[in-house]
Amino acid sequence: MPDGQVDSRAPDTLIAIEGEIDDAVITTEFVAPGAESVAVECAYEVSDQTSRWYSVSLGRNGARIRKQPFGQGVPQQDLSATQDVMLTNDQTVMTVTCRLTADGYVLALAVDGSEVLQVVDADAFGAGAPGLS
Repeated sequence: MPDGQVDSRAPDTLIAIEGEIDDAVITTEFVAPGAESVAVECAYEVSDQTSRWYSVSLGRNGARIRKQPFGQGVPQQDLSATQDVMLTNDQTVMTVTCRLTADGYVLALAVDGSEVLQVVDADAFGAGAPGLS
């Protein structure tokens, strides 16, 4: 799906936005009765064919930003989390920012126009990642 296109799907559907996401802002408006969480995932593919994956989610237990560190079988890590804002059955507008900067990967979550979480991951690939210095 091209960046900026709006689509409506059933729960548990993955909508992919392909293309350059070095600076992407993804806004989705939804009503999700009974859903445990709604998430936007940002994956970055780099020239040495490694990738970084982040998940920005709003759930019944709060909001969180997680990353999948380098290596198979390595558990996901919470980068930021809060229980101040939770998923409800009401209409919700969720805006996720995924941006690659000189300082690292910037990820942010806003719910109904208010920023809830923001984090900069300056060590996205971790020590020992291949082809990176």
